[in-house]
Amino acid sequence: MASNKKIWATLSYIFASLFLLYEMSLQVSPSIMTKQLMKDFSLTATTLGLMSSFYFYSYSIMQIPVGLLFDRFNAKILIAIATLICVAGAFFFAEADTFTFASLGRFFMGFGSAFAFVGVLTIANRWFAPKHFAFLVGMAQFLAAAGAWGGAYPLALWLENSGWRPMIFILATIGVGLMLTSIFFIKDHPQGTRVKKPVHHLLKELKVLLKNFQVYLLFIYAFCMWGPVTVLPALWAPSYLQARFHVSDAQAAFSSGMIWFGIALSAPILGLLSDRLKRRKPFIVIPSIIGLISSLVLLYMPNLEFGTTHLLFFLIGIAAAAQILSFAIGREINNPSVVSTGIGLNNMGVVLGGAILQPVVGKIIQYTSHNSIVVQGVPVYAVSDYTWGLSVVPICFLVGVIVACMIKETYCKPVWSKN
Repeated sequence: MASNKKIWATLSYIFASLFLLYEMSLQVSPSIMTKQLMKDFSLTATTLGLMSSFYFYSYSIMQIPVGLLFDRFNAKILIAIATLICVAGAFFFAEADTFTFASLGRFFMGFGSAFAFVGVLTIANRWFAPKHFAFLVGMAQFLAAAGAWGGAYPLALWLENSGWRPMIFILATIGVGLMLTSIFFIKDHPQGTRVKKPVHHLLKELKVLLKNFQVYLLFIYAFCMWGPVTVLPALWAPSYLQARFHVSDAQAAFSSGMIWFGIALSAPILGLLSDRLKRRKPFIVIPSIIGLISSLVLLYMPNLEFGTTHLLFFLIGIAAAAQILSFAIGREINNPSVVSTGIGLNNMGVVLGGAILQPVVGKIIQYTSHNSIVVQGVPVYAVSDYTWGLSVVPICFLVGVIVACMIKETYCKPVWSKN
C-alpha cells in the first residue's frame, strides 16, 4: 500500500509539473519571434511588450481565485481544464491576424497557465511530508525552467526553418496530449484520506495576511527577483543580444536561455540547502546580490564578449531562483488557514513583473529611440535603447537586496503564532 502511494504521489507530482513545464514554453515563446510578430502585426517595441504582457494580466488576476479553486475542487479536473484553456489560447494566437486577437490569445494562455504553479504546490502539499515542501517547490521550478528553455532555444532553431504560426500549432497539439495524460495520471489526494474543503472568507483572509508586514516584503521580493526573468529571456534579451553582438536568433536564444539553466540547476539546490541548514535568509540575500552585480556587468561593461554573456545570464538565473524560498517563508509566517490565499498572493507578486515590466521596458526602448529605422516592416532599435529599457533589471535586484535584508529569518519553522 505504501509503495502504491509513493507511485501515485510521484506520478501526480510529475504530471502536474509537466503542465508547469508546458505553460512556461507558451510564456516565453514570443521572445524568439519578436521580429516575426513585429512584422506580421505591425508592432513597435511598446505594442509588442503590451501584447506579450496580456499573458501576465490574466495570470496575475487569477492567482488568488486559483488558490481558492484548488481548495474546493479536484486538482486533476482543474489542471485538465486549465490545460485545455491554454490549448485554446495557443490555437487562437496562431490564427490571429490582428493585434487585438493575438493579445486575446495570450490572455487565454495566461488564464489557463495561472493554474500550473499553484497546482504543483497543491499536489506537493497533499501527497508529501512538509519537510520536503521547499525541495519540491525547487524541483517544480527546475521543470518550469526546462520548459522555458525548451520554449526558446529548440524553437528558435525550428523558427529559422519554419514560420511562427506552425510552431505555435505544434505547442497547442502537445497541450492536447498533456491534457489527456493528466486525466489518467494525476490523483487529487492519497486514497483513504479526506481533504478538508475549507470555507474561505476571502476579504477576511486578505485582511489577516495584510496585517503582516512580512507578507508585503515577500510580495516585493518575489516581484523584484522574477521581474528580470519576464523582461530578459521571456521577451527582450534575445533582441538586445542581436543588436549588441550581431548574433543569430538561435545564438541569442541560447545565451539568454542560460538564465533558465541557472534557475533549473539552483532552484532545487537552494531549497535543499535551506531545508538542511535550517536557514532561509542567507539564501535570499546572497542571490539578490549576485543578480545585481551580474546585471550591471551585462548591461554596462564595455568590450564585453558574447561568450561571457552565457555566464552572466546563468548567474542571473541563480539569483532569480531564490524567489522559490518566498513561498516556503510565506508558508511559515502565515496561519495555516490562510496559506493557500497567501501562496496565491505571493505568486501574484512573481508574475506581476511581466504584466508591468514588459510594456514598461518596451515603452522606454521606444521613447529613447530617436533614430530608429524600419527594415522589412520591423523597427530596428539601437543598443543604447535596449540598455535604457533593461536598466529596470539591476534596479529590481537592488530593491531585492534591500527587501531581503528586511525579511525575518524563520529557521524553517512555523512562526505564524508570533505574528
